[in-house]
Amino acid sequence: MGLLHGIGLLATFALATIEAGGPLVLRQADAWRAAIEYPGIAVSADGRFVAFTSYANLLPVDTNGVADIYVFDARSGQVSLESIAFDGRAADGASYHPTLSADGRVVAFDSTASNLRDASKATVRSDVYVRDRVRRETRRVSVGIGGAFPNGGSFIPSISADARSLAFESNATNLVDTFDANGVGADVYVANLGAGTIERVSVNGAGEQAALGTSFTARLGADGTRVVFASTADIECAGRDESCPPWRQDTNGLPDVYMRDLRAGSTKRLSRAADGGETLAPSHHPAISGNGRYIAFVSAADNLVTDDDDNRAEDIFVYDLETADLTLVSRRAGGAATGNGRSLNPYISADGRFVGFQSEASNLVCARRCAPTDSDRNRTWDVFLFDTRSARTRRVSADPGGEPWRHASTGIVFDASGRLVAFQSMRPAGSGDVRPDYDLFLRWMRGFGSPGLTD
Repeated sequence: MGLLHGIGLLATFALATIEAGGPLVLRQADAWRAAIEYPGIAVSADGRFVAFTSYANLLPVDTNGVADIYVFDARSGQVSLESIAFDGRAADGASYHPTLSADGRVVAFDSTASNLRDASKATVRSDVYVRDRVRRETRRVSVGIGGAFPNGGSFIPSISADARSLAFESNATNLVDTFDANGVGADVYVANLGAGTIERVSVNGAGEQAALGTSFTARLGADGTRVVFASTADIECAGRDESCPPWRQDTNGLPDVYMRDLRAGSTKRLSRAADGGETLAPSHHPAISGNGRYIAFVSAADNLVTDDDDNRAEDIFVYDLETADLTLVSRRAGGAATGNGRSLNPYISADGRFVGFQSEASNLVCARRCAPTDSDRNRTWDVFLFDTRSARTRRVSADPGGEPWRHASTGIVFDASGRLVAFQSMRPAGSGDVRPDYDLFLRWMRGFGSPGLTD
């Protein structure tokens, strides 16, 4: 593990390990995070900056004993605390779910802290914030009509590459001046950070909102014009069955994955059965490529593709918006069928080539007669990187020689190219790490889809 040097709002980590191809470890000290929770990591497009959630007190100013947002500079080795109050004190509430602009200058996150805003309006509700790391200015984005405080919580932001737009979910009913048809049910919003406006986007092509259901886990494309999210609502028809064609109606009552094109004003359901009918199980947690063409998501449905989907568990799929092709990613080595365990939390590179995910499956890299370095015997979560060009899957939570780690690893994200990979693992960072907690691991994936580079 890198060692801390320095005081105040900055500290420096040793970089020798990541430069040599091994993992660099930063403390998260989170023994309470479930392996299937939404990842608390973000990476800038060029891989220089990594934002992460940490319960560890990495700097002297961090005295609050709760989760905070840090940013690591892989060029200088410095780490900075970003969830801080206007007066420089630690936030007085927990902060989660960081997301970074392409250049890493702006970090957005959600927080229950009251001293990131007007402390006289203290509340336990979560708000979403954007922080300009150069100007050291933090601004609350979840603002009600006329500047009022929202009457509900806002969570899990996703920022565009140019930091002009921010998507998030909220159960507040006073963020926009149109009637909230589903009441306190969560909806997805996109804020124009320059204009200071907020738009509800979990609506159909006519801008109508369904009266039933909730929408959540929004992810924004790099240019801010496409947003993907999951919803239990009948988004395309907004409940107007009498005027909506049957093939567009969402009647399964389960979470499905949608894409809203803000420029075209259209909304499309992506999680459909191979025959065009309803799916038979939930689909959720979408991720969108930087170019906005590819959407990866999780689904437990076994009728999305015509191939054998026989594991009766969540799998990772990728949808191509241009061709309408749906590809099963979490396949058994050799491509014959699905993996033999659950797969969750997909992430996708800017061009859609690489798909990262976590899985309990043991046969994704090798299915039969496996070499020791290919045998997955840990019976827990590992993180993987799938190359859509070669259909090759590589285990990331492994030693440089390929030997799988024995401890759970989750929440993989990476830079635009898919080369600098960040993920969480309970693997001890060294002989002195005896806590059963998650830490942040960074690894440079040399030789994987990168001609001229070797492991």
